[in-house]
Amino acid sequence: MAISQLEMNMHPLAAKRDQQAIQTRLQSLMKREGLDALVLTKRENILYASGYYCKFAYGPGVAPGMAALLVVPAEGTPQLFVNMMEYDDARRQTVGIEVSPLPSFVFVDDGTPESHKKKGGNIDPLAGFEAALRCAMDAAPNATIGIQKGTLPAAMLSVLDCEVKMYIFRPFETSLAFC
Repeated sequence: MAISQLEMNMHPLAAKRDQQAIQTRLQSLMKREGLDALVLTKRENILYASGYYCKFAYGPGVAPGMAALLVVPAEGTPQLFVNMMEYDDARRQTVGIEVSPLPSFVFVDDGTPESHKKKGGNIDPLAGFEAALRCAMDAAPNATIGIQKGTLPAAMLSVLDCEVKMYIFRPFETSLAFC
């Protein structure tokens, strides 16, 4: 059986992690709470739910939700949104998680034609958060979405309060280490 390039580069702890069992427990908690999707913004909960440790999450000047976000649907594969500088690491540290890059001010040449395209100088700092919300809202029409609002900056809360009207957002401040 051939080993993929990703498997050869996978972190050894990710290979030992029972991501399916963790995901099943988390999705059971979501079902009990009546959630169709869950948006995680706290580094420790992202680590528990995905196996990914974001190195930039609590750096100086980095607001929660700007470096990493995890969207867990009630059914299906969780999606991790990370900054471009950690994209490759996130893919190696996770199993059974879809990883997507957040818009970044940093140019990362990963050898793909996409990385060679000219990028504009203005990046919307809310673009990644909005992408994660769209992912969560795709979980179901009129979904009930749990979100860790206590850590979000005012601009992100404004997106929830003003721009997203047809979905129900419920605060979710539970520490996942206990599920």
